[in-house]
Amino acid sequence: MAMYQIECAYTCHTGNIRANNEDNFWCFGESLPVNNEGTKGICSKIISGNRVPAMAVFDGMGGESCGEIAAFLASEEFGKFYNANKRMLRDMPEDFIDDVCEKMNQAVCRYGTEHHIWSMGSTMAMLLFTPESMFACNLGDSRIYFMDGGKLQQISTDHVFGGTAVGKAPLTQYLGLPEELQRLEPSVTEIEHKEGYRYLLCSDGVTDMLSDSEIEAILSQDMEIPEIVNDLLKNALQKGGRDNVTIVLCEVQKLDTVRRMKEWMKKIKKRKRYRLKRPAVVVSGVICAVCAVAFAGKAVSGVAEQKKQAQAAYYEAYYEEEADDRPLVCIDAGHGGSDCGADYAGAYEKDETLLIAR
Repeated sequence: MAMYQIECAYTCHTGNIRANNEDNFWCFGESLPVNNEGTKGICSKIISGNRVPAMAVFDGMGGESCGEIAAFLASEEFGKFYNANKRMLRDMPEDFIDDVCEKMNQAVCRYGTEHHIWSMGSTMAMLLFTPESMFACNLGDSRIYFMDGGKLQQISTDHVFGGTAVGKAPLTQYLGLPEELQRLEPSVTEIEHKEGYRYLLCSDGVTDMLSDSEIEAILSQDMEIPEIVNDLLKNALQKGGRDNVTIVLCEVQKLDTVRRMKEWMKKIKKRKRYRLKRPAVVVSGVICAVCAVAFAGKAVSGVAEQKKQAQAAYYEAYYEEEADDRPLVCIDAGHGGSDCGADYAGAYEKDETLLIAR
């Protein structure tokens, strides 16, 4: 079980020059509509690693509103595929990457074909967190940076064709590339988790304005993640802000179980659904083995190992089965399945073992 969490802050801004926003993103289920003026300030969230977090940045290309449409279609398709295939991401991340890139590419190409548009596309840079590793993947020139010990490293590939004296070099890889003309070849990097690792996703509205050394200096500051994102945005705008700016910054952290428990207790008390209403208890698959011991009539001891297993089972059930609205109930003999929120809080403080199931 992944005992880590991801803190993430993100923002999207039209910049100082452009009237429209051709950038988009997908972050923990949030994205922007086709016509938008960016986010309202800096957004932030903390999520358990067990929920296989994912996030992506898209920078659309094409005239006559084609850029924002391409970026929107890509973000929309990414969200659909992610929500339907979380288990694939957990168990087969490489297959997930291939399939989601194909789906996003088809969505953009299909729209272009149906509307007779041949000059639309979008870059893509995404981060995928499995229980063991982080996978970075990109198409185009939206970048992904890795920060460790104050050292910044670009882990994405700039898919551009040579250089040009005027304007930007054309892209060799992007979403909206017809399969019959060229094969889609995303760049992929895998990095095992370590507490303190930071990852930055950004559109070229950042990298065209700030050098890697400037980005490194900002990311090295001893500030909260949302404050760093705000500082990156402020500096990109001060340096000109000639393009749309999208920033997603993530940090791998040790799972803050106490904070998560308090949040969960507030949530279930607010819903007033934390009392057991019937004796029958359906046990989540992830904790069947642990719960079977209690149901068999064996005493639940307070030894450290059993406590660790029970707590691990609880977090697995809560974080991985987030979409399941059934209330969590206590099932050990000492607590009898009455008030799960209050019982768990008391057991946590008294160093007792508590088994929990849905």
